[in-house]
Amino acid sequence: MKALYCNELIKLYQRRTQWGMLMVDFLAVGLMTALNHAAFPALTLSNNWLNDVILGTTLAVIFIIITAATLLTSEFDRGTIRFLLVRPHGHTQILFAKLLVLLTSVWAHFTVLWASSYLFNWLLIGFFPIASWDRTYQFGQYMISTAFVALFFATLTLLFAAGMRSRSLAIVISLSGYFVSSLIGSLLSAMIRQYEWLKWNPLNMTNLTNLLGTKNHVSAITAALGLNYNQMFLGLVVYIVLFYAGANWIFGHRDIP
Repeated sequence: MKALYCNELIKLYQRRTQWGMLMVDFLAVGLMTALNHAAFPALTLSNNWLNDVILGTTLAVIFIIITAATLLTSEFDRGTIRFLLVRPHGHTQILFAKLLVLLTSVWAHFTVLWASSYLFNWLLIGFFPIASWDRTYQFGQYMISTAFVALFFATLTLLFAAGMRSRSLAIVISLSGYFVSSLIGSLLSAMIRQYEWLKWNPLNMTNLTNLLGTKNHVSAITAALGLNYNQMFLGLVVYIVLFYAGANWIFGHRDIP
């Protein structure tokens, strides 16, 4: 399994597009940091952090979805899926290795976002200008929460991609679903007070980062969405597991030409 994971990881990062995506993350944080510093020069690092990474996290989620859409479909596009299965690895092991690579990709994107935010703030403000450790903790919690939301969409994409052969089609459908999901999620959230069971719909779990902030803000959002942070985080994890299990079942029952 270790050799299979390493092989999949090498294949992924041999693509120039992966390094290009990480570079875009880096530059997006740099751009937002410079703009925030120019607009609000008095703000310290911990006050600026969340604003600096908002654009970067949005792009990172999109890039992670694209990666998830191509992990399996690229094997069919290149005709290498048969060679993978000829080796002493079954469908389940191959997909699990792909999942580990996907987790590594999520880690890489969010590590770049964190490190670049700290680097650019250090260049513009100075080292360790931290006004509040509480705000620094909130920044870490925001990054972790966003990473799990990204993994939610990535495993959902993997579920769809497990039944596809075209890399381009998988990317188009996945990104379209991601952008449409925000609209559908908003409509479902507005109906939660009328239909309480809707609070457990999968798209409601993607509101996890909305449950971060001041006590009054969190109380209002919790009342509107019907779940607190811990419940929503647990629901997110459950759906991630279910999506992966579904992808594993679909991939395991596919006919390989």
